[in-house]
Amino acid sequence: MDDVANNGVIALEPIQEDLWGLVGKFELPLALMALSDSTIVAANDALLQRVGKSSAQVVGHPGPDLFTGTDRENAHLAVEAMQKGAVDFYTAERVLTSSSTSQNLVSVWVRAIEFQDRRFALVQICARNEPLINPLVEQFGFASLEMAVGLVDPDGTVSSVSCDTTQMLDIPSEEIIGQQLARTGNQQSLYDLIQLGRRERYAVSMPVGLKDGHGMTKRFCCIVTSLADSPSLAFILIPIPESPAPKNDNRAAQLEQHLLRMRMKFKSVAS
Repeated sequence: MDDVANNGVIALEPIQEDLWGLVGKFELPLALMALSDSTIVAANDALLQRVGKSSAQVVGHPGPDLFTGTDRENAHLAVEAMQKGAVDFYTAERVLTSSSTSQNLVSVWVRAIEFQDRRFALVQICARNEPLINPLVEQFGFASLEMAVGLVDPDGTVSSVSCDTTQMLDIPSEEIIGQQLARTGNQQSLYDLIQLGRRERYAVSMPVGLKDGHGMTKRFCCIVTSLADSPSLAFILIPIPESPAPKNDNRAAQLEQHLLRMRMKFKSVAS
């Protein structure tokens, strides 16, 4: 806590070199949706390209309107369930509305996120012919039940962050808002990653060590992506397990089967 209060930052610590294999850039089509009215409040270029629409056609419009016919109705039902707190996560296959892309059948991953007194959802959309694995799991090779999502200004100041930081770092989210996400001047700081994220159309990531409220260093993957028609950037913090699993190992296959069962169960409930 002292690092935040005294320095206005979350301190970075060196981490093992073997984790630098996680550094890279990748395509991560995502959007943030307000669950109060289903409105998309932010989206990155990768998502706009995936759905074949402009920012003006997506941001400020209901997320379910990205889909057609029965899929739109089912998407509304799913959002209503999230609004009521009945579910916090779901994945489904959807058909996009008419767009400039020829790939209309997609897989959608939606996760509820708490921002102080408001409830949002992180939406990821992938082409149906891609592996039926969450894009973040596919990229890093492991799944995590914990995840913090937030927005930063171009100078690295946190403008909003989900309440997950309280559990993940033992630092209340309101104490992080308005602070620098990382020290400037550090060659491998989150600030540098943010600047790289501003220039790249892809999401960029690197492993970082963050001190929690007790001064203990915890390891995270930090993903940063620019947002369409916005100076802000979205960031995601995911805890790194003690022994990261190799990509495409049995865990990924088991996760795929588990999520496939969830998808089928959700379809039966929605119908």
